Amino acid sequence: MLAYMTARSLDGLLELVKELGGSDTRLIEATGISHALFSDADGLIPYALHCQLLENAAVEVGRRDFALLLARHRVASNYAKELQIYTYSSKNLRQAILGLMDHLRTRTLGIDYALEVQRDTACFSRTPPSSEAARYPQASILLLGSLYLMLLKASGGRFELTSVSLTFRDPGIRAELKAFFRCPLYFDAEINSLNFPARLLELGIATQDDGLHDLMVDYLASRQLQETRDFTELVRHLLSR
Repeated sequence: MLAYMTARSLDGLLELVKELGGSDTRLIEATGISHALFSDADGLIPYALHCQLLENAAVEVGRRDFALLLARHRVASNYAKELQIYTYSSKNLRQAILGLMDHLRTRTLGIDYALEVQRDTACFSRTPPSSEAARYPQASILLLGSLYLMLLKASGGRFELTSVSLTFRDPGIRAELKAFFRCPLYFDAEINSLNFPARLLELGIATQDDGLHDLMVDYLASRQLQETRDFTELVRHLLSR
């Protein structure tokens, strides 16, 4: 099955490319797209295109760690502010992670998200189509990096990883990845995942606000991908094939 994401997944990308001395115009031309792609945040784009744009951005600015830089840039600039508010108002990390997973599912098609607990270890994973899992490291690094930073901030710095699993080979930034996640890394893994002690799922969030959290639940539910025109048209197209 083909995978899709909303164009919102590209937020902050062009701005960071320019900040790092690259050309957004050259990047767009190299990827074979137009500026119009960025105008509709809720429009659907192929996951492979999203991945290719990130890979090209890393080449454009000469930074193999571009995805890590973009993850930091997004959290610092309140990217997806509604998701951050949702996370920081949650009761504990379990509620925050499950809620983030639900919302990620509303922004993507053909990509699986899971939270599993085995004995004393918890694992948050994302599984893109197998054809893209090992080809595009930047996309997986960006997602795991962004979630890690949000959970780290929500927990007041108490969220610690035991390891990170990645489906691709070392893209030449092992040291940067290890310094960012502060834990061992496992490349050529079966899934992309953040692995951490299961006890941290019950870790309370100091900024918990039940009223605000309930408001954000309603707001995020109102932005379900299934309710957008693009989703309806895509489903009709796939069924007609």
